[in-house]
Amino acid sequence: MSAPVILHCAASCESRGGIQSMLAYHWTHESGLGFHSRFIGVFDRLSSRGDDSVALAGHGWETVGSLRRRFTVAAHARPADVTIYHDGWGLEWFAPLDGSRRRVVLVHTEQPHFDTRIRAQAPLVDGFLTVSQALAARIRRVLPEFPPDRIQALPSFVDPPAWFAGSALTPGRHGAFRLGYAGRVERSQKRLDRLPALIAALDRHGLDYEFEVMGGGDLEPVLQRELASHPRVKFLGWRQGEEYWRTLASWQALVLLSDFEGFSRAAMEAMIGGVIPIHPDFSPAAAELLGATAGRALYPVGDMAAAAERIVHLAAAKSEQLTAWRMEGRRHLAQHTLGNYLSLYDRFIRSLLSGLPRARPVPPPGWHDVMPLGVYTRIFPASF
Repeated sequence: MSAPVILHCAASCESRGGIQSMLAYHWTHESGLGFHSRFIGVFDRLSSRGDDSVALAGHGWETVGSLRRRFTVAAHARPADVTIYHDGWGLEWFAPLDGSRRRVVLVHTEQPHFDTRIRAQAPLVDGFLTVSQALAARIRRVLPEFPPDRIQALPSFVDPPAWFAGSALTPGRHGAFRLGYAGRVERSQKRLDRLPALIAALDRHGLDYEFEVMGGGDLEPVLQRELASHPRVKFLGWRQGEEYWRTLASWQALVLLSDFEGFSRAAMEAMIGGVIPIHPDFSPAAAELLGATAGRALYPVGDMAAAAERIVHLAAAKSEQLTAWRMEGRRHLAQHTLGNYLSLYDRFIRSLLSGLPRARPVPPPGWHDVMPLGVYTRIFPASF
């Protein structure tokens, strides 16, 4: 019997981000589960996984119909047993064309219009996977009629080097309180445009600190100009491998400024290394991620004064208390391992294939095909 084919469809399979990092693990490990992996990146220009990865090179000026035709060719090159639409991107256009036996949406982020989007996706899929228990619970509330065993939390995982996960958490600190951000330097979702306000709030408190930005994006040059003369802020660019982990380990706190996330991989990696996230409180998933540290680390979304107060409170803690908080975060994520993730994923996919199908994908209205992609996504933001 041939290996079941799993097709992963995402807005991008190649860019730098949490979803792309997770897709890389699927590429590496799915064969060990007895699956054959394929990938379609809607907006990717190049693909890195040979014949099993297709970059559709989508762009805002082409029509939905043009994109759908290219998707059909890519999907039918080797028809899938299960197609996984990451965050549901393109589901309404592609589901009637993918030729798959089963369809799944893997929910990574709790985006705006979440409930509306989930209701629209439900008739088109056989199941939902989510990166947190809180997201799975929300989908069950929104879709009480959906089979509950087909809504599965697939908690995100951390896979750091052994030295990082087992490093000693030395008490206290010397010199400035070291803060950092890791990820895309963008306004959309990540809201790095709030960084100057946070820096100003920290300065008003008179805190002795250093803030490093590890990552890159279209907002980076703007921020570099705005904060060029600030002695406490440094832009490191993208760092990978050992350099990434060494930088992360040098911080006392990781600061996120986002409007929304799912289960932030950067925050999880930080916590395993004993770094405390300062995290926006945008949903129950945020408290689930932080565990016992949530009460002292969560702040209202967009409130930079409150975020600065959380940081100042951490910096003022006694060394023994700070070390205890860091250990809490590490223990909280002890079961969020790659092995547990793959085991849950394997059971869900095989259960889905052994059960009856429920998806009833129907072609979208004909006018979709003549609509430029960029225009469509702006008129109907709840679909993306």
